[in-house]
Amino acid sequence: MEKRVSGLFVFCFLLIISGFAYFFYSSTKVRYVDLEKVYNEFSLTKKLNEKYLRHEAEERSRFDSINARINILRNSSQTKTELYKVQIMEMQCERALKEGEQNLQEIHQSYDQQIWNQLHTYLKTYGKENNLDLLLGDPGNGSILFGNEKFEVTQPVIQFVNKSYENQ
Repeated sequence: MEKRVSGLFVFCFLLIISGFAYFFYSSTKVRYVDLEKVYNEFSLTKKLNEKYLRHEAEERSRFDSINARINILRNSSQTKTELYKVQIMEMQCERALKEGEQNLQEIHQSYDQQIWNQLHTYLKTYGKENNLDLLLGDPGNGSILFGNEKFEVTQPVIQFVNKSYENQ
């Protein structure tokens, strides 16, 4: 008789724990987004990409102009001294090109950081406003191996972050 009571007690206890676990996990609100799509469709990303392309074009134009002057000097140089001056200018041009590339890389990193900082702020706000317990970001590399599409909120998030950015 005692074994039946303790077995029944264990069964009831497990049933209660299972019910609690089911209730807790079924009420947890989890969603996921495709971060690559959100990043690419974010208005700030588009704005800063356009700005970066302008910087890149200016840098390329500056380099092409310097290179054209060097070519003119090289073709018109006749003495060793003149050729030496052209070689020095070529080295300076190469150094300027490397500095320009480094400058562009720093600008790109700065813009990228601005974009991600802003996105993280908006994603947190989106999660809070939609009473989410967990918002997962899939960077498109298979981090989320499977997700039922009913839990994906990429398009609503894109709309939310762009509206938030425009209203800022």
